[in-house]
Amino acid sequence: MAVGVQIRQDTFDTRTLTFTGAAPVAIVTPRAERRVSAVFAEARIPLVGPENASPGLRSLELSIAGRYEDYDDFGSTTNPKLGVVWSPVRDLALRASWGTSFRAASLPQIHDASVLSLTTVPRGDGGSVLALYQYGGNADLKPETAETFTIGFDYRPRGRLNVSAGYFDTRFTDRIAQPATENLAGVLTDPALAPFVTRVSPGSNAADLALVQSYISRPDFAFGTLYPATSYGAIIDGRWVNTGAVRVNGFDLSARYPLAVGEHRITLDGSASYVLGYESQTTPTASVREVVDLIGYPVRLRSRIGAAWSSGDWSADLHWNHVGDYRDRLGARIDAWNTADLQAGWSPSAGVLNGLRLALTIHNLFDQAPPFYDAPSGFGFDPGQASLMGRTVALQLIKRW
Repeated sequence: MAVGVQIRQDTFDTRTLTFTGAAPVAIVTPRAERRVSAVFAEARIPLVGPENASPGLRSLELSIAGRYEDYDDFGSTTNPKLGVVWSPVRDLALRASWGTSFRAASLPQIHDASVLSLTTVPRGDGGSVLALYQYGGNADLKPETAETFTIGFDYRPRGRLNVSAGYFDTRFTDRIAQPATENLAGVLTDPALAPFVTRVSPGSNAADLALVQSYISRPDFAFGTLYPATSYGAIIDGRWVNTGAVRVNGFDLSARYPLAVGEHRITLDGSASYVLGYESQTTPTASVREVVDLIGYPVRLRSRIGAAWSSGDWSADLHWNHVGDYRDRLGARIDAWNTADLQAGWSPSAGVLNGLRLALTIHNLFDQAPPFYDAPSGFGFDPGQASLMGRTVALQLIKRW
C-alpha cells in the first residue's frame, strides 16, 4: 500500500506590450492564484499466489487506487481506479482496468488576457473574409473529465517470443480545447464550428455595425482604424472552451524475441498502435464526427520495428519508424512518413573505465523529409506528425559511480 498527501500553490500573471499599432498597447492580467490539496492511496492485493494456486488460477491480483482533490476555485473531486491481473497458466497474464480522471483548466486557460486581433479566413467559394479574432483565457471553463477502460494480455516466457496486446477506450467529457483556433482555415465552412462564429454585415445592418465598433474600440485591439468597421464579415471566438465530448479507442501491440549466437545477443522487437476511432463532438448539440486520420488528430497507425545487438562491451540497435498516411481538411492525402534511427554504444565492464558509456545516436538516419502538407500557415508540413529537423546526431559520454 502507498498513501500520500499533496498541497500545491499555483500563481499566474502576465504583462505584455503589443507594438502592432501606432503606439504600444499594454495588456496586464491581474495575479491569479490557486491552491490544490489532495490525498491519494494505492493498494495491490495478491489474492492468489504460489501458496494457494490451483489449476487455471496460478495467480490473481487486484489493484485499487483513489485520489481526492480539493480546488479552492473548482471544488472537490474523487477519482477511483480498479484493476485486476489474472494468470491462468505460467507466463500468461490477463489484465483489465477501469478508472476516472479529472483535469481542471490551467490558470492561463482561465485568466490569460483576452486579446482581439484580425485575420482573414477563407469562404467556401474561394474568397476570403476579414474577421475579428478573439483568443485568450475563458473564466467560464468547467473541468474536463474522462473515463478509461483497458483490457489485454501479456505472454512472457523466458528466452522465447514475448507478446503484449491491449485494447483501450477513453471517453472525455467537457474536453478543454480551442476548436476555432485549431481549424481557423475552415471556421466558416465547417458546420461544427458555427457556434464559435458570428457572421456580421455592418455595411447594411446597424446592429452589426454597432457590434463591430464595440470590438474595434476595445483597448486590447491594436489595429485601431486600420480597416473601417464596414470591412468585417465575421467575429470568431478562438478562446479556450469546453467542447462536447471525445471518444478514442484502439489497440496497442508489442512483441520481443531474443536470440543468442555464441557471445552475440540479438533482440528483435516491434510495437504498434492502431486507433479504431476518434469521435469528436464539438458542442453538446453538434453531431459526432469521426476524425481519425484527419490533420490535427491522431493517425490510425503508428509503428516501430527493429533489432538490437550486443556482444561484450559493444552494442547497437537499428529501428524503423512508420507514421501512416492521413488527409487534410480538404481531403488531400498526406503521405506516410518512414524514418530510421541508429544507436551504437560502448560500455567497458571492467578496469578503470568501468561505469563509462559512450553512445552515438542518429535520428532519421537517411534524412527523410516530412511529407508535404499544404498548410494554411505556409510551412508545408505538419509538425504534429513529423519533424523538419532532418538527420540529427548526438554523442553522449556518461560516467556512473
